[in-house]
Amino acid sequence: MRVSQKARKGFTLAEVLVTVSIVAILSAVVVPSVVRQIDKGDTGRAAQDISNIRVGVEQFVSDVRKYPGDVGQLTHELSGSTDKDLVGAVVYTSSQQARWKGPYVSKDSVGMLKTAFGWSFLPQFFSDTFTVSNSNLTKALALETAATVDSTTAWHLDSLIDDGNMQTGTVRFENATHPGTSPGKLKIILIPIQ
Repeated sequence: MRVSQKARKGFTLAEVLVTVSIVAILSAVVVPSVVRQIDKGDTGRAAQDISNIRVGVEQFVSDVRKYPGDVGQLTHELSGSTDKDLVGAVVYTSSQQARWKGPYVSKDSVGMLKTAFGWSFLPQFFSDTFTVSNSNLTKALALETAATVDSTTAWHLDSLIDDGNMQTGTVRFENATHPGTSPGKLKIILIPIQ
């Protein structure tokens, strides 16, 4: 009678190499596609977040009858002792605090605008004068990036969610007209100020 061979344990080198090769090929095909989809989703999410903030500001102004000083005022009840309006010096009166019907947005900060681009926005709103057409200037309430951003990436975002011209539309880029110029501040115009 023949002694049976011990059952072999493990894999052969050839089996391991074939498995590793298949995984590497799949990774090379799938990972870039997934990353592109994530970037597209981030841009769409940023555009939606900007739209939500814009609507929240409009509702806040309609209720309180003053412009908010920062994004936090869209989510937290106003305090007469600490919250200041867009001008920065005026504290909300008790009647203005009573008219607050928020929260006006569901997220608490402009950190929600962070995307794959890695930008962060200042939590305070600011007012600035923007060119609306070749001859008209108007004041608007806007958001601004906390640090300078790359102009090529800013142009890419502008072309995806706005008009593709960084000197017109909702997305503005300070000191830049086309990709390849020096970094600057990205500004998002929310609503005109009357």
